[in-house]
Amino acid sequence: HAHGQGWTDLNFLIPELATLVEYRKGPFYAAEGDFSSAGAVNVKYATTLKQGIASIGLGQNGFARTFLADSPILGEGNLLYAVELMRNDGPFTVGDNYRKRNGVLRYSQGTEANGFNVTLMSYDAKWHSTDQIPLRAVTAGTLGRFDAVDQTDGGSASRHSLSAAWRQSSGTTFTQVNAYVVATRLNLFSNFTYFLDSPVDGDQFAQPDRRVTTGINASHSWSSKLWGRNAENTVGLQFQNDNIFNGLLSTRARQTVSTTRKDHIVESSAGVYFENRTTWTETFRTVAGLRGDSYRFRVNGDNPANAGTARDSIFSPKLNLIFGPWNKTEFYANAGTGFHSNDARGTTITVDPKSGAPVDRVTPLVRSKGAEIGVR
Repeated sequence: HAHGQGWTDLNFLIPELATLVEYRKGPFYAAEGDFSSAGAVNVKYATTLKQGIASIGLGQNGFARTFLADSPILGEGNLLYAVELMRNDGPFTVGDNYRKRNGVLRYSQGTEANGFNVTLMSYDAKWHSTDQIPLRAVTAGTLGRFDAVDQTDGGSASRHSLSAAWRQSSGTTFTQVNAYVVATRLNLFSNFTYFLDSPVDGDQFAQPDRRVTTGINASHSWSSKLWGRNAENTVGLQFQNDNIFNGLLSTRARQTVSTTRKDHIVESSAGVYFENRTTWTETFRTVAGLRGDSYRFRVNGDNPANAGTARDSIFSPKLNLIFGPWNKTEFYANAGTGFHSNDARGTTITVDPKSGAPVDRVTPLVRSKGAEIGVR
């Protein structure tokens, strides 16, 4: 959905280019910040391909996909390019008519340990969607299983980005920096209640959202001794700024009927963390970390009563105990705190934008706590 902190749209990812997919869950990792208690993922793209790829796929329900990729040598590095075109209808009475265009252009030099890359990515898609439908209508035979109440639901999305990464290592140190700017846009039309609120125009609503996200992540790791034990330390800095224009509109067949609210939001954050990994014995090691985050939310919109600025900061300690290995088996106990940010508009709101009734503001940053024991 377009309200809040954005939306998850993984359709810009190209599986053939992914060389690493790393999942984490829980408030146990100092390098992971907002929402990481629910989950975090790191997807790494290739810098070179063993050979070029060209493929055409056809399937049922209007599925078609064309893909082309290669990484020829250019100067002292490689220029990787990839183009993906896709469409799909699904089994629905009125097909999804999902159309996607996706492209990647990356220039890289060096290795994973010492090198750099610059990457351009571009993705856009359009679709018609069949939302949930009432079972009673299907059972009564007045609505088919693959029908829809509102045949104009759907939307469009785009994501365009420029990013760069640099890495340098020696025998005992490793430094990496990456910076990015991402422009995203979403127009989403949904209708969950059909004609409950508006018997004349219907209950379709739109969530338009366009935002530019800029950020930089930097970390430095080094080996050391802690009370005579081998240790590895990492310090990191993370900055991000989201410049957002979004709204909530009542629509009919994707045409605006009325405006619930429109806002311009600027959300800025800075995070710093330290992590220590120490091997105490052959069968016992620890990973301890501390993370600090500071956020600023600024909201301006069509209702001055809901505008304003909010700030919040939070510290999150982490501790992981790992025992083993014995017979290729380890036992672990993890504990820590994390957080998630709330919708910026909720941090400055005073009245409900639809009813005008007074409402309470939400806490900008909400703490989460977690603990786990396990075996691997």
